[in-house]
Amino acid sequence: MLLIAFGGPPQFMDKVLIIEDAKAFNQMLVHAIEENTPFDCVSAYSLAEAEKILFNHAADFFCAVIDLNLPDGPDGEAVDLVIDHPNIAPIVFTGQVSASLREDFVHKRIADYVLKEGQHNISYIVSLIQRLYNNAAVKVLVVDDSLTARNQLKRMLVTQRFEVLLASSGAEALSVVEANPDIRIALLDCFMDEMDGFQLTSSLRKKYAKDELVIIGVSSQGGHAISARFIKSGANDFLLKPFQPEEFNCRLNQNAEFMEQFFALKQANEQKNELLGMAAHDIRAPLAIISNAADMLLKKDLKPDRQSSLLDMIGRSSKDMLALLDDLLDVSAIESGQVEIETEQVDLADLLGTQLEYYQIAAEKKSMGFMSDLPTTAQCAVDPKRIKQVIDNLLSNAIKYSPLSSEIVVTLKDQSDSWLISVKDQGPGIEKEDVSKLFGTFQKLNSKTTAGEKSSGLGLAICKRLVEAHKGDIGYRDNEAGGSCFYISLPK
Repeated sequence: MLLIAFGGPPQFMDKVLIIEDAKAFNQMLVHAIEENTPFDCVSAYSLAEAEKILFNHAADFFCAVIDLNLPDGPDGEAVDLVIDHPNIAPIVFTGQVSASLREDFVHKRIADYVLKEGQHNISYIVSLIQRLYNNAAVKVLVVDDSLTARNQLKRMLVTQRFEVLLASSGAEALSVVEANPDIRIALLDCFMDEMDGFQLTSSLRKKYAKDELVIIGVSSQGGHAISARFIKSGANDFLLKPFQPEEFNCRLNQNAEFMEQFFALKQANEQKNELLGMAAHDIRAPLAIISNAADMLLKKDLKPDRQSSLLDMIGRSSKDMLALLDDLLDVSAIESGQVEIETEQVDLADLLGTQLEYYQIAAEKKSMGFMSDLPTTAQCAVDPKRIKQVIDNLLSNAIKYSPLSSEIVVTLKDQSDSWLISVKDQGPGIEKEDVSKLFGTFQKLNSKTTAGEKSSGLGLAICKRLVEAHKGDIGYRDNEAGGSCFYISLPK
């Protein structure tokens, strides 16, 4: 029996080593991996280079893509080199493979091998690397009454970077399930003493539905009859022994990916429901004000100053509601990939200076002032409309949360290959437990505005997505002089 629990992302090495002597092909792999995953790549063009890199930096890598035949290592020496580092998962990328070579891969600690046949193979490597990284956060419990079978499965699972636990009976497995309620996949050996795979499936199904726990039955006898019985008992899938390691790895990885996708969809649905609930709440308040004010205006005996006050109330509430709806439409468009970034050469210093002038009036209403440190010019390829939207959000937030008569410091600095915009205020700052929520949608933080200004909880989430669309970075740090400091880094 095999059980998998999905935890948080692994907190350790996050680089990929590429050992390939063909420079063009090496860089093609690097580009594909770095473009489609969060991982950085390090290239070695020979066995000697790989030895040097691993000698000094082996702890940086969780995976290596290895060419089987190098000029100074023509017989797979690079594979043996990587195998000596048990924390690195080896992926062999080769032009051809024979039956004997495949058998050799099985006996060695090879995560997988891929043929050099086309772009689809490079795409497979990219997805495999991401899968291997995720597997390190997955706990696996192997339960079989055969010690040999347990050790064989453990060895196969370790090559896929799963964390493996062992148990020798169904009863022991249930104890482990009790201690680990977040299990997501179970691989059950059919014939075990006292409690067989069918009974264990039934017991697990009493606690976990099919969309909460994937159960895969395994048997070396019975064929299709056993398969049907497992499925009818509540299993999701079935494997007939003996199975090829490649088949085993593919089925387990596919099921792990299925469960991750299911939980991602479930989480997205929960976030959607929460967002709709909060949006409805935030829209209802200004609508109620407008409705009540309109009802009062229908009374003919109101004094002119009272009528003027109610009209002003309607106007302000309408603007608040329109701003929230604009934010909602922005989030929807960004999440669906419908927002295009149209870049042009822009002087960031001029753009920032113009927006500071615009917000000067709002700052003066709270007796605040801006102090700016801007270069004469700062040329950068950005979408001016979208970057202006980000800057406006940071400036308006600084005004909202800063105390009366305080100062807001805005700087623009040359960072060689990027421009760094910083907005520092003297407000209360962000509490530690709120920092991780800052750039999430509809996040309500403990910080309060200093004049009762409204906040949709969407602004920073929109900013994050717009800055990232520019291949830039946005973040927060405490202001050393007290208060908050938000920064944007934009590549030139």
